[in-house]
Amino acid sequence: KGGLFNPHLQYGGGFDSRSLFATIVNALRTISAAVASSTSPGAEMMHIPNNLNGCGNEDTLPMMSYPTYKGDHRALNTVNLDIYYSACREAGVRCSHAYLYRDAYDVLLSAQKRGFNEDAVTAMRLYTLELQLLYAQMTQYPSGNAGCFGFLDSRVSLFFDEYSWFARMFGWTTTEAFMEVHGMVYSKANTAMRRRDPKIVKDEWSIIMDAFKLSHERVIDLCYSLMASP
Repeated sequence: KGGLFNPHLQYGGGFDSRSLFATIVNALRTISAAVASSTSPGAEMMHIPNNLNGCGNEDTLPMMSYPTYKGDHRALNTVNLDIYYSACREAGVRCSHAYLYRDAYDVLLSAQKRGFNEDAVTAMRLYTLELQLLYAQMTQYPSGNAGCFGFLDSRVSLFFDEYSWFARMFGWTTTEAFMEVHGMVYSKANTAMRRRDPKIVKDEWSIIMDAFKLSHERVIDLCYSLMASP
């Protein structure tokens, strides 16, 4: 959180990328050692999510939805899989990544309601660039792709596949058992947030929006093709 993926946090002084990298490596080693020393059944292989929502706690990472945070350097607040996998190799642990996607119009509506961008056109350009960066990085680490998941809105035809990947990623042996628990804890998304706003994209902005949607679909297609690869 302190500047490796979020450059605007480095300008408070005292930024040291080596120290931050070492902190990540040591945290991964601590987790690995705890798993190795556990006597719990099934602890031979545990699936530990690195990226969880910190629920407002300043000492924990927020849910990493890129580009993260607000501010002048927002466009640079993006994930770097090279650093991520370098830290995993240094720590001697096996890591992977998963791609969470959301409908392009829903992204715009949510972000603009919370004032993340100056205007919708700026948002479309920024998110198109972010998707292009994600596409490039995902092609560089094809074997690390652990799944694709439609955040709030999984594609109906792919719903079971997506949940099967996530069940496996978190150590579940059967998707049916996972879905049973999922049904007990899942609450449906607020449909008011997801309702299409016809005014958010003006007709004269349609070319920029089309490029955004194209990049969005391209990354999803890549993610699924990687999951289908042997």
